[in-house]
Amino acid sequence: MITILDGYVDEPTCLGVPPYISPYPRYIAGSILDAGEGVHYLTIDQLRINDEKVKLLYRSDVIVVIVGMAVPGRYLSSFPASPKELSFLNGLEKPIKILCGPAARHGFGISGGKKAFNSRELEKSFDLIIKGDPEIIINQLILERFNVDAVDPNANRDSAKEIRDFAIKGANIVKEHPNFPDYLIAEIETYRGCPRAITGGCSFCIEPLKGIPDFRPIKDIIDEIKALYNAGIKHFRIGNQPCIFSYMSEGVGELDFPKPNPEAIEKLFSGIRNVAPDLKTLHIDNANPGT
Repeated sequence: MITILDGYVDEPTCLGVPPYISPYPRYIAGSILDAGEGVHYLTIDQLRINDEKVKLLYRSDVIVVIVGMAVPGRYLSSFPASPKELSFLNGLEKPIKILCGPAARHGFGISGGKKAFNSRELEKSFDLIIKGDPEIIINQLILERFNVDAVDPNANRDSAKEIRDFAIKGANIVKEHPNFPDYLIAEIETYRGCPRAITGGCSFCIEPLKGIPDFRPIKDIIDEIKALYNAGIKHFRIGNQPCIFSYMSEGVGELDFPKPNPEAIEKLFSGIRNVAPDLKTLHIDNANPGT
């Protein structure tokens, strides 16, 4: 059994601290199910409240920890896990322990203006620190019979199309979140990367490090939302992108501010309404005023 421990993420274009659930655990759960393994989902808050939940980790064959604040902020209902909170993992000898998320890539952000805690200092606690795309690497790890030396920790998806099945298959994991269903908002990714990557982007944002935009197909996004809606999610945040007006825009890779594609945006949002007619929240976030 594989257990996902969601320590929560906070990135410039991705919210994962409650009431939000980021794409990370959903994609990873989907990749695990796709490879034929079982998966449990647990949040750091559940461990904080109930010590009995730790027993689930002891019984696990693999523990995947998702955590990291690339842009530390102030939170209303919870806060991401700290390195100190995760130190208990040192006492777990049986499971394979994997770290992924912003903490694995950039270190543990503590608060604004302070140096991040280097993830290398946690190498003794983890068997694998993933700096690439965890859903791709964990899927491969299962296929390699959990041989951590057989996978590339820096591997990334070739294109956004590669995560389609993972996003859909992992949708049901939301049912295991303690905020489900009424107080849980699903963060949705429309693309990764930034149009302004060609000129370096904004000084405060790490999104340009991912290169120019790699758009998810409209149908893939709609089908993911349909799966989440059918699972019981009624609140959605279309926020996992630096600029919603740049989705499917023209001139990406050539222009700092590519020309918006209103037809694609209309098709996306009308499609969302068609598959989730009784949704309660459809929140849009992140838009570049220059666009």
